Amino acid sequence: MKRLCAVLVMLVVWPAWADYLDGVDAYNRGDYATALEEWRPLAEQGDAPAQRGLGRTPMAALPLA
Repeated sequence: MKRLCAVLVMLVVWPAWADYLDGVDAYNRGDYATALEEWRPLAEQGDAPAQRGLGRTPMAALPLA
C-alpha cells in the first residue's frame, strides 16, 4: 500500500518538477523569458522554488504589463 501511495504521489509531483527544471535550464542559459513561462504557473499555485526563481529573474526580463 505504501508503494502504491508513493507511485501516485510521484505521478502528481513529477510533471511540476519537470517544468521547474526546464525553467532552471532556461535561466542558466540566460533565456529568462522561457524561465518565466515555466515558473509563473507553478508560482501562482504556491510552488516555493518557482516563486524564488521568479524573484531571482533580472528585472529587464520581466514584462511591463
